[in-house]
Amino acid sequence: LRRQTVVLPERPMMVGFNGKGLRVTLEGKEHWYRDLEAKHHAGGRTCIVEYEQVNLGDKEVTLPVHVTVSNAKDGQVLRSVRMMKFKQVDLDAAGAEEAARQFGAITADQRDYEQLRQKYWKKTPIEIEKADIKSIEQLRSRFEKAASASCNPGEKLKYLNILIQLDSILGDHCELERHYKSYLSTLVENKLCWMTLVGGFGVIETSMFAERHAEAERLLDLWLNTVPYMHDSESILLFARRQLAKNRLWPTIKMLESFSSKMHCSADDQFEAEALRTIALDGLCKLIQTNDIAKKGLIAEVQAAWVSSLGKETLNKMLAYGMSKAVSHYTSLPAPTVLQHELKTQLDRIEQEISNKKVKQPG
Repeated sequence: LRRQTVVLPERPMMVGFNGKGLRVTLEGKEHWYRDLEAKHHAGGRTCIVEYEQVNLGDKEVTLPVHVTVSNAKDGQVLRSVRMMKFKQVDLDAAGAEEAARQFGAITADQRDYEQLRQKYWKKTPIEIEKADIKSIEQLRSRFEKAASASCNPGEKLKYLNILIQLDSILGDHCELERHYKSYLSTLVENKLCWMTLVGGFGVIETSMFAERHAEAERLLDLWLNTVPYMHDSESILLFARRQLAKNRLWPTIKMLESFSSKMHCSADDQFEAEALRTIALDGLCKLIQTNDIAKKGLIAEVQAAWVSSLGKETLNKMLAYGMSKAVSHYTSLPAPTVLQHELKTQLDRIEQEISNKKVKQPG
C-alpha cells in the first residue's frame, strides 16, 4: 500500500444555542430558535494518505507518513501532517497519554516568549524596556541551543519560528535572516513544500505590514531561492492563484518569475505561470495608477510602496513582455484545458484594455 484516497461527503448536523436560543423578530412577532441546521465538512473532504516502508527494530513495516486533508470542492488544503523519526516504544495507555502531554506541554521559556511577543507586537525596537531586552537576549540564547540540539524537525521548526519572532522584536536583521534561512532549509529538507510556501511567506508578510520594506525584500530573495528546490509545480501554482485572490501581487510576481526561469517544468505549467504572472502585473499596474491608494487599504499601500522605485514605465514593459511570453506558451499547447482557456480569455481582456488605452491617448 503506497497511497490511499478517502472522500468524506458533507453532511447536515444540528447545532444548538445556550439558554433560550436565538431571537428573530419577524413582522413584530418574536421567534426563538434553539437549534440550527449546519453543515459538517462543508464542501466535502478529500483525505490523501501516503505510506512508506519504515524500519522499527528488526522489522520493516508500512506506516502512514503524510496525510493531507483538502476541501473536495475547491482543492484548498486545510490540514497537512508529515510523520517521521518513528521509534518503537513499549507504553501502556497511561504512558502514551503522559508522553503526549509532555510533548505538547508549554515550557516556562515559551510562556515568557509569548508574553513578550504580545507586549511588543507592532512596536519598534527603541520602545523595548531595558530589562526586557536582556530577557529577550537570554531567551534567544536558550532557544538557539534547543534548536541546535533538536533532532525532531517539528521541534526545530518551532524553535526557529520563535527565534525569528524574537529577532524581529529586537530589530536584529542579521540574526533574523540567518534563522529564516535555517527555517526554510529545514522545511525543504523535510519535503514540506506547502509549509515552505505558506510559512515562508508569512515571515515576509509580517515585515511588509510592519513597513520594513528593505527587510521584506531581503527575506523575499531568500524565500525565492528555495522555489527551485521544491520540485512541486502543482503546489507552487496553487499557492500563486490563492495569493492573487488575496491581492498579494508583487511577491507572487517574483515567485512565478523564479519558477519559470529556474525550474524545468511542462508546457502547461509554463503557460499557467506566465499567465498568472501577467494577470498579477496587470493588477499592479492598475493599482499604482490609482489616485488615492490609501482608500484601497493597507495591503494596497504596502504593495505600492514596495514597487515605488520601479516606476510605471518599467512595470508596463514587464507587463508587455509577460503577455508576449504567455501568449507564446499558449500557442504551443497541443490541447488547452478549460482552465487554460479561461486564463487565455483573461489575457485577451487585458490586451484589449491596453489597446483601448493607446487609442484614447492624445497624438
